[in-house]
Amino acid sequence: MSAPSAPSVIDLTSAKHVQLQHWIDAINQNTGKKLIALSGKVDKLWECMARHYGLNLAQAIEPASPASSPHPINEEIQCRQWAHLRDLADEWREKAARAPLLVSPGLSTPMAAASLASLPSTPSHQAKMTFDTVRSWVEAAQAGNPYAIAGLSVAQWLLVPDGTSVAGPSSLLVNTVSMSNQVPTANATTSLIEATSEELLTPSSVQENDRAILDACQKDFAALEHVTGIHDVIAQVENGSVARLRTQYGGTWAWETIKVGICRRECLYGELQDAFGGDKDHFYAFFAEPPDLRKRRKQDSLHAYRLVVEAIPHCKKDIAHEQLKPEYQDVFSTFSEQCWCERWKSMNDWEIWRELGLEWYR
Repeated sequence: MSAPSAPSVIDLTSAKHVQLQHWIDAINQNTGKKLIALSGKVDKLWECMARHYGLNLAQAIEPASPASSPHPINEEIQCRQWAHLRDLADEWREKAARAPLLVSPGLSTPMAAASLASLPSTPSHQAKMTFDTVRSWVEAAQAGNPYAIAGLSVAQWLLVPDGTSVAGPSSLLVNTVSMSNQVPTANATTSLIEATSEELLTPSSVQENDRAILDACQKDFAALEHVTGIHDVIAQVENGSVARLRTQYGGTWAWETIKVGICRRECLYGELQDAFGGDKDHFYAFFAEPPDLRKRRKQDSLHAYRLVVEAIPHCKKDIAHEQLKPEYQDVFSTFSEQCWCERWKSMNDWEIWRELGLEWYR
């Protein structure tokens, strides 16, 4: 086999695990010996190949773009306003379930009302952004998102003057369609807010939405928790069930009830891809429980997935401690990947952990 040509730094650092293994296998076959281990994390494989070809991985870092000019003062003020809205949304989320409709005292005083009334009219491009933002809030609020509900509430206080008469819920669809091909005005934005605020922005509706989200979340996750074996957990990640729950409930307060189970599944799948290079047979064989000599039948079970996930940080900690030993250091007293590979060959971190006698699941 002819010697493989050296990839560029960009090609190397953008290559996935499978491509890296293909290159490394070609290098090892061409030289007739294992110069580079096939297993290991992607960044470690990058370093080994870069060292073999004499490449500088720092060249892959894109040069920093020149500093942009300072934002106009109006944009800076606008960014601060939206940051304040997010803070108010968090406050709403905490208090909506146990308190009356949250009202900021600062907006109820005559001085505050006069200050709001004296603000200049919104430029058309800002009105368009505000309208689009509020319209997305409306859609999210109707789906029960508490942050969107809080955002609509605050936007109503800021954008709708006291005593203003605007269109009701029946005109929401008409307003949205009729203005789809033109720049929305501030009045259109306030109409959109008023059209949904009465229906959505009450403590009881927030509580009902929260309960509905929690019930749906718990039912979905209960179906996921029905299986706890490593085979089934890997299948749940690969068929998209885990990603669907993260997308559907991530960012909602119901996420707190399921995030541990979701993250555990993702961590286990990450070890399959990173440490074992996606080799399921190797992965399952490694985590098989040792046979019980007291049982006549052949035992073919794996460690509980929860125990494996809980062992991940202990494995990483022990491996990191092992790498601090002088035998893995170069002449500059820093960790040497080459020394590590010479000692452990193509073994991954889990196999090294077992070889060191530090492996445990409990």
